[in-house]
Amino acid sequence: MIIQEKQYVVMTDKEGRVIVCISVKDMEPENPMILYDGKDHAMFYRRRGQTVMLDYINKEMQKPVYEAKQVFVVELKDPKTAARTYVVPIKQVPKLPLENIELVTPDDIIAEMERTGKKPEDLLKKI
Repeated sequence: MIIQEKQYVVMTDKEGRVIVCISVKDMEPENPMILYDGKDHAMFYRRRGQTVMLDYINKEMQKPVYEAKQVFVVELKDPKTAARTYVVPIKQVPKLPLENIELVTPDDIIAEMERTGKKPEDLLKKI
């Protein structure tokens, strides 16, 4: 399963570096990597078993993201507080492997927690 990031921002700073702001995730990233084909979507492999789909990347940001060798990822606790920042390499691919995937939103995870009484880390082990 792939977690669909509902709200995120992709931007460049004054030096032209690409920055991706996402909501904070459980556990530290391990060997993160972004696969990107230069179009609407990117797959962010944050750690084993934890993939985040960045859907509908802003058209103005598609070229800078595709041409970047790496991006700075900022995980936000709230709109003004960074939980962690780190550099993630980007691998340009001709096509993303989007067939036969099941997207899971944070709302889906919360609903599953309420339904089963499981903790977030138990559910994330399945993802």
